[in-house]
Amino acid sequence: MNKRRIILLLLLICGFILIGCNGKKNQYRKIVESWIGKEIVFPVLKAKHEGRDTICNELWNAKYKILHYVDTIGCTKCKLRLFDWRNYLKQLENDSSDVTCIFVLGIPDFKDFEQLQKENLFKWPVFYDPEMK
Repeated sequence: MNKRRIILLLLLICGFILIGCNGKKNQYRKIVESWIGKEIVFPVLKAKHEGRDTICNELWNAKYKILHYVDTIGCTKCKLRLFDWRNYLKQLENDSSDVTCIFVLGIPDFKDFEQLQKENLFKWPVFYDPEMK
């Protein structure tokens, strides 16, 4: 009898976990769907590539864009996750998809970010928004 209760309890726990995972996916799907068709107007932003000023018009020409905006609220290093993004960008390049990533940093001091960029071997253009527009 105890074995049956334990098995039933484990099945219930697994069921709740699966329901919870689907709920998160649906939440993310709704967020993405709410942005479809909307237009984001960017202010004039300066771009840097590996610490040097650059122009990155090709990023804006992709059919699909993933915008990653990071500001000073919370742990910037934690939110950036440059190592993970570096791996994802390599995968995108290999897939030769029509997707690009646009990184915008709303931080007043870029020296710390440039150090993180070097530590994580992150070689992707980044737009700076020091006035957090």
